[in-house]
Amino acid sequence: MTEYPIKKALLLMIWLLLATGCAVKTHAPDLTTTPDTVLLLDQLVSEQEYTKALETLEALENKIAGEDYDSRKRQISRLINEFEKNTIAAATAIADREDMPTAISLIDTALMKVPASKELSDFHLRLIRERERRMEEAQTHLLFLEAEYLLGRLKWYKEQSRLIKPSLITRWQMSSMEGSLDHLRDRFLACEKKQQGAGNPELAAKCQLMATRIHPESSTEKNIPPEPEPDQVKPEELFKTKKSRPAQPVAAPPAPTADPAANQSPEQNTTSVAREIKGSEATEEKPENPTRMMIEQYMQEGASLYRTGKISEARDTWLKVLDLDSEHQAAQEQIARAEKVLKRLDSLKKANETSEKQ
Repeated sequence: MTEYPIKKALLLMIWLLLATGCAVKTHAPDLTTTPDTVLLLDQLVSEQEYTKALETLEALENKIAGEDYDSRKRQISRLINEFEKNTIAAATAIADREDMPTAISLIDTALMKVPASKELSDFHLRLIRERERRMEEAQTHLLFLEAEYLLGRLKWYKEQSRLIKPSLITRWQMSSMEGSLDHLRDRFLACEKKQQGAGNPELAAKCQLMATRIHPESSTEKNIPPEPEPDQVKPEELFKTKKSRPAQPVAAPPAPTADPAANQSPEQNTTSVAREIKGSEATEEKPENPTRMMIEQYMQEGASLYRTGKISEARDTWLKVLDLDSEHQAAQEQIARAEKVLKRLDSLKKANETSEKQ
């Protein structure tokens, strides 16, 4: 007898639940027949959530009048086109100001609102390629700066070597610079091939020209003999010069003077000449100015640090030169160049960090 009331109670509960569900379903507010639908669409459009607005509108296609549906769809499509044009124009202006990370971020945000936009997707890809091209261009520019610096320093050392016999350290420094230039020449030749393949003949020609400047014998001008060094003049050239001179009459020997050295014996005269030669050698071997030696040392240390990529340390080393000589022009130029490179590298680093986060 007790089982019957329990079953009856369970059936009654099930019936109540079904009746409640039907009532809720029957009396639930229908947004398609209320002003809330219009408010929802207007809100999505005002927030530029165009994709969601289109999805909502398509879901209501069978519940909205045909003319109203077509009108709203055309309106949203027109707003999407304007949004794409305005976003691309703003991103282009930002990219022209050398702020590629912000431009790419702006397009990323726009794609979140309109993921299916082909115009935004294509422009996003062009921005990324342009950023890679600018980074490669900056690295190539640094390569040219390094080559120009090494060529200038090596030329200066060679000119000084013609006037003053180079020391062992100077010869080692010149050899080191020549080795660095050999390495740079290989990189310029690789740059030439790469740019030719990329369809950039102008930059390829610049790379080829710099490689030729580093090693002129590899160019078409290699048949032109270089100017001989003063100590490399051939003896036959000297004989030709002597023969070309007109004969001069032989002058009579000078009369004896009161100079004691003129009347000395051969042994005494030889001793005097040896003393003069020794004195002249001592004068030539006089040590250089210590300040100048320190300046040269700092300049070379800075150049070595710069070649290894330690731009900040190179700049600090060149600043020491200004402590010794505040008007040292070469140091000022190198410091300005290093600061420019550091600024460019910092911007590239920020661009890489932004792209990695994305």
